[in-house]
Amino acid sequence: MPQAIGVSSESWHPTPSRRASRAVAATRVGGIPEVITDGDTGLLVPPRDPDALAGALVRLCRDAALRENLGRRGREVAAARHSLEGMADQVEGLYAEILAEKLKGVVR
Repeated sequence: MPQAIGVSSESWHPTPSRRASRAVAATRVGGIPEVITDGDTGLLVPPRDPDALAGALVRLCRDAALRENLGRRGREVAAARHSLEGMADQVEGLYAEILAEKLKGVVR
């Protein structure tokens, strides 16, 4: 069971667990909510709430389907965001936004 679950706190980043298709229980601190979507790619709990974290871990331990779905979705999202193609798409999108903003001032 421990290989199927990743636990996140302020000093840990969830991406390696997501790439390994592991379900993640994480606290809502720092940039973690930007990486984990509660109920879709992992379970998020309030910071400094050990009861909530324990509850999320128990839920993951008891629900194999939830573990598998969260792990699968986490891997899909991590692959899309952190692959070379995904990062290139993000940079290209950013450049397109910047160019569009610049052209607004020039083309009227």
